[in-house]
Amino acid sequence: SLQIIGLLLITAMLIIPAATSRRLARSPQQMALFATLIGIFSVVLGIYLSVEVDAPSGPSIVIVSAALFFLSYFFGTFLNKDWEYKVNNYGFKTIFPFAPLARIFSKTLEASDNG
Repeated sequence: SLQIIGLLLITAMLIIPAATSRRLARSPQQMALFATLIGIFSVVLGIYLSVEVDAPSGPSIVIVSAALFFLSYFFGTFLNKDWEYKVNNYGFKTIFPFAPLARIFSKTLEASDNG
């Protein structure tokens, strides 16, 4: 059972930075660079947190990576160059599945369009 947990942690450490960078990058080169930087940042911050909180380092690194992934979900939408096209053609609920956030951002966009 410990081998399975280790396998899951290793898989998470490989997959999450790449998935995070996919939301932020516009080219494969940027994606590779961002995935490397996100991985390094996750390891450094995860080890720091594990020392401060006295927790295992592997899960701490994965938690930091997961937090960055969820943050990239929101910021990646605005950094992506065709987000306005997606908003106009698919609506906010497709890009922001959380309805309260969709309403806030749609009111902000409407206010900026009106003047």
